[in-house]
Amino acid sequence: MSRQAAADRRQELLDAAVRVIAREGISGATTRAITGEAGVSLGYFHYVFTSHDEFMAAVIDEVTDGDHFQGESAGLAGIDVAASDPVDALLAGFDGYLDLLEDSPHREQAMLEITFSALRREGGQEQARRQYDRYRQSAARVLESVASAFGRSWAVPVADVARLLVVMTDGLTTTWLATRDTPAARRAARACAEALAAQLEPLPDHAESR
Repeated sequence: MSRQAAADRRQELLDAAVRVIAREGISGATTRAITGEAGVSLGYFHYVFTSHDEFMAAVIDEVTDGDHFQGESAGLAGIDVAASDPVDALLAGFDGYLDLLEDSPHREQAMLEITFSALRREGGQEQARRQYDRYRQSAARVLESVASAFGRSWAVPVADVARLLVVMTDGLTTTWLATRDTPAARRAARACAEALAAQLEPLPDHAESR
């Protein structure tokens, strides 16, 4: 099998796991169920992954890399810095994430299943902590990009603002999954963007130039 073909089959297994977990929960995400969903043999699963724990870690990486804080790519896309403000950039990031959530709700449902399963399992706290560390790191990159683009700095440590952004995104996610009310979610996202932007202040050289 070529390297590309192997990578494609690995991706099929990861995508299949997300679908199974969202549909059946962690308890239903057996190796047999996942390979059946992906249309590959049990032997191939064990060829690609040495253990189920390694596989679940790869699933977490797959979803956290792809889902949270699309503002890294979308937050500043299409924003005319000279004609807009940080709220616009932050809101674009939230809107990009909500678009993704609306398109693939099963991915976030799967992540919630994985998180709470880890918290119930002995030793799983560390897995959940790593998951949220990734979220906060991604959030901090978004926030630093926005501040830099608009010649601002955060009035409090960016790590604290990043934690708040994670909390906001979690709230938007769980509420949307429960209600599927996208217009309400976008209104809430604007309020979140405004609250975050209120923590920005001009850099000294920008302040003096006014």
